[in-house]
Amino acid sequence: MCSHSRTERGISRFRRPPPSSHVSASHSSTPQGKSSVSGASFYVTNLPKHVHYVELRKAFEVCGILSDVYISKNRNACGQVCGFVRFINVKDTAKL
Repeated sequence: MCSHSRTERGISRFRRPPPSSHVSASHSSTPQGKSSVSGASFYVTNLPKHVHYVELRKAFEVCGILSDVYISKNRNACGQVCGFVRFINVKDTAKL
């Protein structure tokens, strides 16, 4: 995550994020509330400036079956390039 610190003059400074990309997951379970997960979406940040969705797809396709890859045209609150990667037929998001 991005952390902000304030100086005495009220000017905010941004601390640099770690060099690796950050990933967070959300998932949707089956309509009947079973424990198996049908799909999982991952929010990916700190991507290189000129990354193409094909490169992102190649990087994540080794983890499972991809249904969608999206790179936002806008930056997140920390000024980083971000996007989403969606997997299908996921049984355990912790293993991804």
